[in-house]
Amino acid sequence: MLRLAFDFIIAWREIRARPNAYKGAAIFTFPRLW
Repeated sequence: MLRLAFDFIIAWREIRARPNAYKGAAIFTFPRLW
């Protein structure tokens, strides 16, 4: 659970930093959830 929360925070920061590449950031950060 803690690992998933940490990954979510990292993904959210990537999304905020690069809104144009949010799909790529989400896929690379959560490969096991897709």
